Amino acid sequence: MNPTIHDYYADFAIAPKTPKKVFGQIKRLQEKSKKLIHIAETGGRTTLPPKELINWDAQYYMVWKADAKFAEKLISDLPRDIASTIWNQYVTRWVKYIGMRGQSRSANIWLRKKVEMVTEAVGKLPVHVEALANEVRRAQVASDMAKQCYDLMVTGAAEGANAETLCEEITKIAGRWDFHVSLPAQRISRLQDETNEEYDARVEEHFQLAAIARMVSADWWENKLEIRYRRFCEHCRIMLGKVRKGVSAYLSDTAKQQYRERQIAGRKALEQMIARNEITDEEIALVQAVDASVSNPENRRVELMVRMRGFETIAEEQGMSAGFFTVTCPSRFHAFKTNKKSGKVYPNSKYEGTTPRDAQKHLSKAWARVRAFLGRNEIPVMGFRVCEPHHDATPHWHLLLFFKPEHEALITWVFGNYFTEADREELHVTGDDFKKAAVHVGQSSDLQFSPTKKWMSQFTKQTKGMDESALIAFWSNFHAHCGEVADMVTERIEPRMKYVPIDPDRGSATGYIAKYISKNIDGHKVDIDEESGESAEFTANDVMGWASEWGIRQFQQIGGPSVTVWRELRRLETESEKANRTAAKQDERPYVLEMAPWSEVKAACDAMEQARLASCASRWDMYVEAMGGPFAKRAERPVQIHYTFKENAVGEDVKKIRGLQHLINIIETRKDGWIINKKSDASRSCAPAPALEQSGSDAAWSSINNCTEGSKNDLNTFRDQIIDHLASVGRHASEREIRELATGRPVTNAEGEKMRVRQTEKGISLHVWKPEHKSGVFSLPQHFNLKDIGTPLPPLAEPLADIDPSKQYWEGRNNHGVN
Repeated sequence: MNPTIHDYYADFAIAPKTPKKVFGQIKRLQEKSKKLIHIAETGGRTTLPPKELINWDAQYYMVWKADAKFAEKLISDLPRDIASTIWNQYVTRWVKYIGMRGQSRSANIWLRKKVEMVTEAVGKLPVHVEALANEVRRAQVASDMAKQCYDLMVTGAAEGANAETLCEEITKIAGRWDFHVSLPAQRISRLQDETNEEYDARVEEHFQLAAIARMVSADWWENKLEIRYRRFCEHCRIMLGKVRKGVSAYLSDTAKQQYRERQIAGRKALEQMIARNEITDEEIALVQAVDASVSNPENRRVELMVRMRGFETIAEEQGMSAGFFTVTCPSRFHAFKTNKKSGKVYPNSKYEGTTPRDAQKHLSKAWARVRAFLGRNEIPVMGFRVCEPHHDATPHWHLLLFFKPEHEALITWVFGNYFTEADREELHVTGDDFKKAAVHVGQSSDLQFSPTKKWMSQFTKQTKGMDESALIAFWSNFHAHCGEVADMVTERIEPRMKYVPIDPDRGSATGYIAKYISKNIDGHKVDIDEESGESAEFTANDVMGWASEWGIRQFQQIGGPSVTVWRELRRLETESEKANRTAAKQDERPYVLEMAPWSEVKAACDAMEQARLASCASRWDMYVEAMGGPFAKRAERPVQIHYTFKENAVGEDVKKIRGLQHLINIIETRKDGWIINKKSDASRSCAPAPALEQSGSDAAWSSINNCTEGSKNDLNTFRDQIIDHLASVGRHASEREIRELATGRPVTNAEGEKMRVRQTEKGISLHVWKPEHKSGVFSLPQHFNLKDIGTPLPPLAEPLADIDPSKQYWEGRNNHGVN
């Protein structure tokens, strides 16, 4: 048994010193407060106050004796490594405050609050944290949790419980860990004669069984537990001051090392793999495919800048204004504060032990309310949001938005109102101040916007009985007062919401946000990261590690069409375009797609080809125009992602990207047959490992098309062809159904048959099928596969002919006069 601190000091002689020596002693102790002497080991806590401090006065010896007993009792139930860190920090503070003030009360208060904070975090784990300390222990806990869920499932099934009841009970086990089941988008077809209520109930039951199938899997638990333990450890490091400027910004040293090790291991794994298509015998090194995608930081940064510049071009053409918003969380989310004048970092007494994910949820909730307000009032905005961490890992947002000039004041008020609604008292503003600011916004911008009638009624009552001149004077003074309050509010909320209008004469909006995009990806052309005080090229990887550690999305596009469609369109290069790109790469010069003027492209090509040319030319502004403009609804976009459905490991028909769809035309951008192999030194190929087999949608492939500019195809062209085709096969459809068919959607006729039109090599093809009848009901799972726990999912339609859809699409265009 290790000796206690009291036993160690029991035989120390107490030798009082003279006042002069006491003064010199304290001064030297203050200088040594960060370099304490390790003189004994007690329960893993090796730091103790210097012998000189507690030897020269019996009073300090007795103080230390009592405080040490108090401290040991507080940290006795904490994990060993956490207790050791808190102990060492406590001793440092104890020496500091004894030397400065002759009392240890501040150190003891710090210790009590810190232990309460850490104890709360530890208490959120259903098991002792030591049970998660390594992979073997986590695997055992995962197995135990999965067995609990499975036993509950079997017991409930034996007692006749339905899927809903079982899912609720099993979810409670995952809920103790704050785990949630995420289910992929999948196909669940409607059965014949099935009512809406019956279909909804069957879909709900399917998802309940899918959630159960995951929660009874040890693999699912092990993956969740690994992430949870890693984040718990990093959270403790934040609370203990190991994540901050001057120590280790954004991530702790341990987390940084772990992230870099994962990066190196992932890179080595990629270098050992090769993607091979068993149908076409194509091969590509997997690392090359990754480097060519947006997983490459440089490609990611360039694409973001292209999209941002495209939005700015559109805004300039439409006469829109630009504004830069910076929003952050209340003080209770920040572990440390920075003195703006001296730059020194010190602990935040208001910190409540929250995590970066808690702070991100707070910002997301406020942003959701802002979006809802703008949507209700039909105020369109577009732009980008960048999420980056403060030095203590607390996230904050930068938003560059484009909007109509008349909406500027209202948008600024909405951001200020919702992003400062929580803990508003620390900013010294009230809800009434914001309502008065709202009155000023309504008056200054001539918008139909004002606070609630109930709030305004108190001023209206004051005007009863006034003559006209007095009434004018009253409202004039009231609006002047509201203007003063609005200015005061704008100034006081700057620590939480700061707005900067973009002046085109001083620089572009894209240039304004370029720094924030770059320093969060690769630090390109950014010298010093102001948050950490270090080189941005060095800290950029730490920022990406922070986003990975906490599962936080760094960049988000606001408004505009889908970037997924943009990326799929860039796969559709012609042979000549591909050759020119290859030549430019060999000559180490930038590649620029040569195309006709945009006005000629719009006159000669349909929406698919317009969007393709704009994408291949890296012109986001043209792409947005081809896709219906920046504010068109998703369903109104002319080019959509075409999905296929493939069965996953638990028997679900999940969505996989297959290609693109324009009206009834479909073009594949991804091939089937791709598998991942390990490289072989001899043949560079080997039999695929079952665990590494991938679906066709996971491998990159560039389709080749020989399309040239042609005349436009529209709905009317397909409408006439569909009417003729229906008449030739003896079927009829209403005008609404014909328009649905022309856009590629399935319809159900009066006979209960489903019809869908597709463009094939031979022209228009009509597919007719009858939905399957109900055949049984879901049963409870005995294995972890949905195929074994319910009715097989009916197919959406008959399979199409075995042809190349890309060839089908372009030849179909030629057959109908599109050259």
